[in-house]
Amino acid sequence: MPLEKLDQLLYNIHVLPTEFAEQTALRFSNPFALKFKQAFKANDIPKLRQLATQQLKVYEQTQDDADFFLSALGCNFYFLKTNKNLFSPSAKQKLTSILLKAKVWNNYYLTAFGNATNLLDTKTIYKISNRIIANFDQIKADGDTNHLFALGALLNTTTTLLLADPQLAKKLLEKINKLEIPSLDHYTGLYKKFLQHLINYRFTHREQDLKLATKAIDIANFIDRPDTADEFQNILSQVLRVSK
Repeated sequence: MPLEKLDQLLYNIHVLPTEFAEQTALRFSNPFALKFKQAFKANDIPKLRQLATQQLKVYEQTQDDADFFLSALGCNFYFLKTNKNLFSPSAKQKLTSILLKAKVWNNYYLTAFGNATNLLDTKTIYKISNRIIANFDQIKADGDTNHLFALGALLNTTTTLLLADPQLAKKLLEKINKLEIPSLDHYTGLYKKFLQHLINYRFTHREQDLKLATKAIDIANFIDRPDTADEFQNILSQVLRVSK
């Protein structure tokens, strides 16, 4: 059954898709995804390539969308470390088609998009992001979990555009700034400020913006979010590299 039909049936009986996912363990997760993240954090590039290649072969055998999204996840992680794309043009075309046809933006599709943004061209990324923003009322109605997934996917997208097309990154962040943030979500606000200063730096090369972006890293460490601090530091390093 298509996920959009499942979601509509759940709406009819007043059950949130996130509640259904909790009860049935219907999550876009896999032990393989954890291996990708561990290899990425350890900066183990040969392992990342091995896992990505292995998952691509799994998809070739199963032709299953979940396996396809996992292969995109692995290729995306590998690209972030090497700037080399293992995703074929036909796979890119399929991923683009799936995401552009999505009618209900639940955490399955949001996670798939947020974990594969480096594999798509910038205009496609921006177009899909605008579709998510256009459906934000429905996303919020699906509960806080879906709300946070959407914000996370959009911020990942902005980061990708920041490196490849700062003008589109600026336009997208302006739209994200108008979206409602859950009251207890401090991560999104910090991430937005961090990206804003880096976008400013891409256009002006002012040292002040770099200093303010670095302060966001210091804040993440101060509030005991070392993973966030590491993520921000990695983004900052990439911005400095492409801005030379």
